[in-house]
Amino acid sequence: MVSGFILVGILDDSGSPELLCGTFTALYMLAMASNGLLLLVITKDVRLHMPMYLLLWQLSLMDLLLTSVITPKAVVDFLLKDNTISFGGCALQMFLELTLGGAEDLLLAFMAYDRQQQKHGNLSATPKNSQKTDRKIEQLVHFIQGDEPTVSSNSPQDSQYRPSDPTAVPDNIYQIDECLQKII
Repeated sequence: MVSGFILVGILDDSGSPELLCGTFTALYMLAMASNGLLLLVITKDVRLHMPMYLLLWQLSLMDLLLTSVITPKAVVDFLLKDNTISFGGCALQMFLELTLGGAEDLLLAFMAYDRQQQKHGNLSATPKNSQKTDRKIEQLVHFIQGDEPTVSSNSPQDSQYRPSDPTAVPDNIYQIDECLQKII
C-alpha cells in the first residue's frame, strides 16, 4: 500500500534551486500582500461596495487561497530537504487546487457577464445615462452657458439650441425649465 509520494520537480532539477526558491517565496509574498491590500481597501472604502468591486474582492480572496494551496508546502519541503507528501495531503492539495481553480474560473465568467451588463444591460456599477439623456444634459449646459454646442453626430437632434449671439438671452425664460423637464 502506498503511504506517500516522493516529489520530484523544478526545484531539484534546476541549476540554482536556492535562487528559484527565493524567487517563488518573493512572488508568493507579493501575491499575498497585494491581494490582502486589495481586500482591505475594498472592505474599508464604502464607495467600493458595488457589484463589480464585490466580485473583485472575491477574486482577490480566491487568488489568496489558491496561491496558498501548494506554494508554502513546496517551499518548506525544499528548505527542509523533505520531498515527500502523504497520500491524504496530496489528495487534499489536488482537491483544493481543482476546486479553487474551477471557482475562480466561474467567478471570472461572472465578472465578464457583469461587465457586459454594465455596458449593454441594466446591471450598473454606477448609475449610467443613456446617450439621449447625455445629449440633453450637454445641450442644457451649453444653453445655460450661452455658447454653441459641439455636434457629436450629423443628427439635428444633437444641437437644438444654437444662439447666433453667445450673449443672447432666450426669448422665453421657461425654456430652461422645459429642458429640465424633458431630461427628468
